[in-house]
Amino acid sequence: MEEKDVKKLKRVWAKERKSLKAEIRRIRRLQKAQEKEVLVADRICAIVRDSVGEIPPIAVPTLPVIEHLHDEVALLVLSDCHIGKKTKSYNPRVFVKRLRSLEASMLSIVTSLRSIRPIRKLVLVFNGDVVDSTSIYPGQAMDGVSMPTIDQIFTVGVPELTSFLLFCLANFEEVEVYCQRGNHGRLYQAKWVVSKGTNWDVVLYKALEVATRGQERLTWHINPLEWKSMFKVLGHGFLACHGDMIRQYYNLPFYGLVRQSTRWQSAYRKRIKLDYFLFSHFHSACAGLRFNQVEVFVNGSFITDDTFGEEQIGVSSTPEQIFIGVHPKFGVSWRYVLDLTK
Repeated sequence: MEEKDVKKLKRVWAKERKSLKAEIRRIRRLQKAQEKEVLVADRICAIVRDSVGEIPPIAVPTLPVIEHLHDEVALLVLSDCHIGKKTKSYNPRVFVKRLRSLEASMLSIVTSLRSIRPIRKLVLVFNGDVVDSTSIYPGQAMDGVSMPTIDQIFTVGVPELTSFLLFCLANFEEVEVYCQRGNHGRLYQAKWVVSKGTNWDVVLYKALEVATRGQERLTWHINPLEWKSMFKVLGHGFLACHGDMIRQYYNLPFYGLVRQSTRWQSAYRKRIKLDYFLFSHFHSACAGLRFNQVEVFVNGSFITDDTFGEEQIGVSSTPEQIFIGVHPKFGVSWRYVLDLTK
């Protein structure tokens, strides 16, 4: 082997020896650090062990025995059915189908919740736009309605909603109904010379009241000249109205809903303490929007593919209805948004 090769090998070995020494020093440092961590961990474990040994044993608590379960009241907001509305996916037959779906959803929820506490009463809030007038917007009578308003009421509305009310009576010991008119039931072409109480929704409510006369467990509250209903459920104040008077900002109603609710809460405070507000009209369900001491609920609708709403305000109607429970102490204790397509 030549001398230059020997010198080259010596340089390589020296470099490797230096690298190995550096690696040994690094490993020794890691070993010392690990020994310190183990020592610290042992000390911590010893302290915790000594401390735990000084804690007295925890006695198993005795669960309280509830002698009386408070009744709850179920409350359904039913609105924006637009029975005669015609879209590519909605018509009176679809309305009936979705009404049956609503019955099934209500019964399923109430049956489940009755295993916890009694639910004997239903408050039903008809919140407007149950029927669809034929002259609310241009071209509606030609493109947006499948049958005349009078047929919506007496051919579809009265028989099907009477069946729904009898279903409610079959599953609740008491049913109380509050009725509000909507903007789609008004006589738009005669708005300057006709009372606001002249509304197709009111005609339907009155017809239903007559159709269910003799049902002693069913109570109606219909005031054609009133735009709202204010009532108490187990001591908690509610205001229900359709909501078409609410102003929207940037096509969103939430600021207007909260602002108007707080104003009404103050305006009516001498008559009733209002805790909850029930609105409809906007075809988008909101199961509780709280601001300070006010909680706002907004109901959905029955219809789908509403081209007028999509075109004018960019809102796609969702077939949903709000179903809530009211407790005497806690107020609204459960809330559901029922999907009518299930």
